[in-house]
Amino acid sequence: MINSQINEYIKLIRDRLNYYVKNCGASSKKLIESVLYSLLPGGKFLRSLLTLDFCNLCNGNIDAALPFACSIEMIHTYSLIHDDLPCMDNDPIRRGKPSNHLANGEDFAVLSGDALFSLAIETLTLDTTVDILGTKKSINAIKTLVSCCGISGMVDGQALEIEFKNVNSSVLFKDGFNLNEIYLKKTGKLFAAACELGCIAAGASKEKTNSSKIFGETIGIAYQILDDLEDKELSKESVEISKGILDKLIKKAIDLLKIFDAVENSYAVYLTNELKIKASRF
Repeated sequence: MINSQINEYIKLIRDRLNYYVKNCGASSKKLIESVLYSLLPGGKFLRSLLTLDFCNLCNGNIDAALPFACSIEMIHTYSLIHDDLPCMDNDPIRRGKPSNHLANGEDFAVLSGDALFSLAIETLTLDTTVDILGTKKSINAIKTLVSCCGISGMVDGQALEIEFKNVNSSVLFKDGFNLNEIYLKKTGKLFAAACELGCIAAGASKEKTNSSKIFGETIGIAYQILDDLEDKELSKESVEISKGILDKLIKKAIDLLKIFDAVENSYAVYLTNELKIKASRF
């Protein structure tokens, strides 16, 4: 049941993303090609799926949440394009193919990231979005999205990570660098926004909206810790500490979902269980 729902949601997101990009008014075919190269077919759509899922958990209209889900996916993709640049992480592969800057050039990679950021905000202000959601929800969505990815959110997290790379990365805490803050801002904030936007679209209560936000932050941090366990050469002490923190985060995430009705068949639970299975391998 959940797998068929995930596939249905992904198709909705892909179709709408394709529509937004191809109807954005850009004259440069190269720019559109570069944007779509990274945006579609996309990755796992974790964040945008959570937006639709939390809207559904709060008995909202999925069609109303689709613009929010697409904006989240645009922001996430923009961040990946820029992260892969030679001046940042210099990663040659993204989602099983050459990174955008290798396929389209560094100039168009930068422009594609910029375009996706601005299109994400524009999507929240389109007449079609405002007509179905209303001005108040659209404004709240803009505030949520910008605060999570701006100078005190995702961008700050990336900046802190760059500074941290000059320090021994085999430990969790070193010379004032707190990886928890880096993970929260670089990854957790966008996950939080994804969940919160679903609740905003549904007109959920403050209690449910806040629970969804904390759930997103928790899941985001957990995924970053899992990435460290999978990809980095951590000290034995750091591995044990990371595993302990990861177990607590997963339990916290499960507890945060109890406020929602009929949550058993939700994507949020599916994602949390998947994370739990991966964590059990260490």
